[in-house]
Amino acid sequence: MSNASQQHLDQLQEELQAAYGQLGYTLDEVERIRIKRRIDNLEAQIRQLQERNQVSPGNLVSEPSNPFGDAGRITDPARFFDREELLRQVFEELGKGNSISLVGDSQSGKSKT
Repeated sequence: MSNASQQHLDQLQEELQAAYGQLGYTLDEVERIRIKRRIDNLEAQIRQLQERNQVSPGNLVSEPSNPFGDAGRITDPARFFDREELLRQVFEELGKGNSISLVGDSQSGKSKT
């Protein structure tokens, strides 16, 4: 594989990794659909590049591990991030006497929030 092709593949894989990260923390369903389409597009581009350059599909970036995948309470501060605004909104609504529901994929961090 040429250096330029490898750089393009690396860039696509970085974008794919970032898109998976965004998907894990996006609550808006329309935005989730947009991100999923972006992921599908990036995966297709990576497959095409790999086929043209005869690269093993094993090099395709897989979905990153879910930081909320293990059972139990998160005690490591490095694993509890990007929730400040969400928590502010939750407590603001509860303070007004409103009920709220946290809805999301299984093991996406709802009970950790």
